[in-house]
Amino acid sequence: GAFIWQSGQVISSWFRLLVMAVMILVAAVSIAAIQIVPTLELVQLSGRQGGLGFSEATFWSLHPVQLVQAVCPKILGEYFSIEAPVPWASRFFDRREPYLLSCYVGGMTLFLAAWGAWRSRCHWRTRSLVAAMAISILLALGLHTPFYSMVFEWIPIFRYGRFRVKFLFAANLCIALLAGTGWASLQSSENTSHS
Repeated sequence: GAFIWQSGQVISSWFRLLVMAVMILVAAVSIAAIQIVPTLELVQLSGRQGGLGFSEATFWSLHPVQLVQAVCPKILGEYFSIEAPVPWASRFFDRREPYLLSCYVGGMTLFLAAWGAWRSRCHWRTRSLVAAMAISILLALGLHTPFYSMVFEWIPIFRYGRFRVKFLFAANLCIALLAGTGWASLQSSENTSHS
């Protein structure tokens, strides 16, 4: 949208953008069909044909306390050492260790991501990344937020997945891209101050 607005040739730009979007979509679906078509065939024969129940689909949800690990790795304890005592954070996880043992990205990465979101000149891109990151984190929280129960009820495809915590990987990608934007912003401001 921002590209079209700045180009000055709204009609031709809209048409080119539409053609490019259709071509990308067709290419993506064609590549993904190698995985999607057999999966759709096997789903009809599996126990997940009607989808999973809410409790089963949200069992591996990210507990909010795990978000502390974004800055402090292993603060929740050691889960896979026989000699180690039972980790103090076990009370937050239902009958098992957390599926994702750590969601560490580091304080400097988070600082750069926040700086990139605040100081970027490309506002539409940073807002899109921040929105995608927030949605991914909400989906990863699964059982621990009312947002996911609405998504589970209204969008049937979410009844087939099991590991809600994996949505955090999409949030990590957004954080990495925002951190890159923040680093570029710091570099450009440093170059401006020297000139």
